[in-house]
Amino acid sequence: MNDTIKNKPESSLNNNFGLYKEIFTNSGDAIGVIDSEGKYLIQNPAHKNLYGFTDSELIGKTPAIHMGEEQFRKILNSLKQKGRFKGEVICHNKNGDKLIINTSFFRIRDEESDAGYYVCFGRNVTDVIKADDALIKSEHKYRELVEKSLQGIIILQDFRIVYANEAFAKMTGYSVEKLLSFTPEDIEMVLHPDDRKLVLGNLSKRLLGLDAPQHYQFRVLGNDNKLRVMEIYAQRIEYEGKPAAQGFILDITDKVEARKALEESERNYRMILENTSDLIVKVDPEGRLMFVSPSYCKLFGKSEGELLGKPFMPLVHEEDRQRTADAMEDLKKPPHTCYVEQRAMTVKGWRWLAWSDKAIVDDEGNIIAIIGSGRDIHEMKQTEQTLKQRTEFIETILKNLPMGLSVNEIRSGKFTFINDELKKIYGWDNEDLPDIQSVYKKVYTNDFQKRQIMNEIKNNLENKIDVNMYWNDIEIKTKDGQTKIISTKIIPLYEQNLMISTVLDLTERIKADNQLKRSLEEKEILLKEIHHRVKNNLQTIISLLDLQIDAVEDNRTKEILKSSLNRVTAMALIHEKLYKSKDLSKIKANEYLQNLIDYLYSVYKTDSNRITMSSDVTEFLLTLDTAIPCGMIINELVSNSIKHAFTEKSDDRRITIYLKEKDENNLILSVKDNGIGIPLDMNLNDSSTLGLKLVNLFVKQLEGKITFSGVNGTSVEIVFPKPVYLLNEN
Repeated sequence: MNDTIKNKPESSLNNNFGLYKEIFTNSGDAIGVIDSEGKYLIQNPAHKNLYGFTDSELIGKTPAIHMGEEQFRKILNSLKQKGRFKGEVICHNKNGDKLIINTSFFRIRDEESDAGYYVCFGRNVTDVIKADDALIKSEHKYRELVEKSLQGIIILQDFRIVYANEAFAKMTGYSVEKLLSFTPEDIEMVLHPDDRKLVLGNLSKRLLGLDAPQHYQFRVLGNDNKLRVMEIYAQRIEYEGKPAAQGFILDITDKVEARKALEESERNYRMILENTSDLIVKVDPEGRLMFVSPSYCKLFGKSEGELLGKPFMPLVHEEDRQRTADAMEDLKKPPHTCYVEQRAMTVKGWRWLAWSDKAIVDDEGNIIAIIGSGRDIHEMKQTEQTLKQRTEFIETILKNLPMGLSVNEIRSGKFTFINDELKKIYGWDNEDLPDIQSVYKKVYTNDFQKRQIMNEIKNNLENKIDVNMYWNDIEIKTKDGQTKIISTKIIPLYEQNLMISTVLDLTERIKADNQLKRSLEEKEILLKEIHHRVKNNLQTIISLLDLQIDAVEDNRTKEILKSSLNRVTAMALIHEKLYKSKDLSKIKANEYLQNLIDYLYSVYKTDSNRITMSSDVTEFLLTLDTAIPCGMIINELVSNSIKHAFTEKSDDRRITIYLKEKDENNLILSVKDNGIGIPLDMNLNDSSTLGLKLVNLFVKQLEGKITFSGVNGTSVEIVFPKPVYLLNEN
């Protein structure tokens, strides 16, 4: 290493770099040394791999070659003033690729010169930063979908609710906080007694990884003591490293009740039809009667035979025939319905009848038949005054609703009713908003949202589409310039030429939601920082142990410290892999164990003691609970083989490590050497050495069984159950 440094006394450089030559050469971080003028003296292999410049291309040049002149001058000025610099910088490798480098410069004084030189450490964090940004955006998007889903979502773990969204809370009548505090007993009590065995049995099977129905129905008793029918789609998942059950839930109470009502209706259809007081008829496109209910025959005093095949119009009062014909013209257009009031000659004389007609059409829109439902409204006509009084009473209630409400005429857009809450939300008086057009002009300020709403309303009204219209997150401005966010729903009543609008002020709720999102994002950032600091702290411990090893003279103490350093390094490698991995909970077994083996090989390798180490590791994903025990076991067994398995006369020295499936339920970890073997009478389970005690301890942690063999070398095999998440992958 010293041969590449120019114009520096050899003794000075040896004093500063000789001790750390092995670390300098094998470091995963890019390390470079520059003189007081900023020119490169040396670089390590990691530095060469990062930027792509050979020694001949780099030595004598400044770091401006990869970070730009202006940026490097700022760093060099900071070094001359403060003696150090730390931060992220934008660089480019030899091929011109942009890199984000976490770098650190610091000054080292030369014993024979006042100027000294500078050491630069660099780490490529480009992919990490890009991955973090992508992960945050992705998680934010899917969190939005889950939290705002109209479908109930719940996760159970250890028979407790660990996650529930607002939709599920609304279904049950409990708050999310209350659901998360439920004990297993609370969950059982919410279930209908007849369904507890079904639900809890399926949950137990799912958590154990056994087959269980994914789709079924059950009943729960809500917070309002009302029985609700739920439909669940359940599956087994991994949640925070542990098995859990996830359910997507729909409240189908209304659907079930409607189905029961429909079945009941169908059973009693004939009886109801024959005994109803309503008038039911079916006519052909020419207006001839095809079916009449008994009530129709009774009202007109005619038999079924006298009516069928005859036109119905002659029964209608002459003054009402044109209005009836005009109303029925609407049957030719969607939604193929009409309403008409007419007088007809009955056995009781002239009576007012109200008819609601629905046309049955073919695929081309041609009318096949018309179903009419009529009712005698003669007395109702006489009680219109009473109804007006009741209308005033209803309007009083609507005016004081805690929801904005308005009614306007469809054709003119003129408001016929606006309640007090809507005036409060809009901040405008009645005279300011005479019609719906004035609302769009004065209140709706977002042009895109305004056009979208107006176009949909216009299309639906022109085609008389009988659907409710709903929009959320609409931006409005009040008369005093205040911005609010609302949701609005419009219900068209075509027969009455009216349109009902409801408005909810979402402003405060959205502010609360945004505050909650910011809080969650802060917690996620804090968690990642904790992982990062654990990795850095372990690296610090490794460095301290390394320095302490060089500082002590007693060989026994050196060996103890070196064993401790190796154990900490085994754990640090895991955290380093986790930190660089997209999945912060798992690492690749083959990469981790190969790095650990390479490290042990570099630690114990000397010119007089060369050992061949090979590995065969399946590409598992290991969690901390599995990776740490496996890494520590390999560290102890490989270290033991290197130290004790071979004699000075041994020419062929081999150590083999493998981790793979033994069968569908178990893994096997093995460390073998071709050394002198262990004594046949040696009881390794009762060993007093710390290393073998640790091996036995970590085997118990894996819930495994260990076997030893001393024939043709030493062979140690550990069989342990597959982690649950690996069983799930199968």
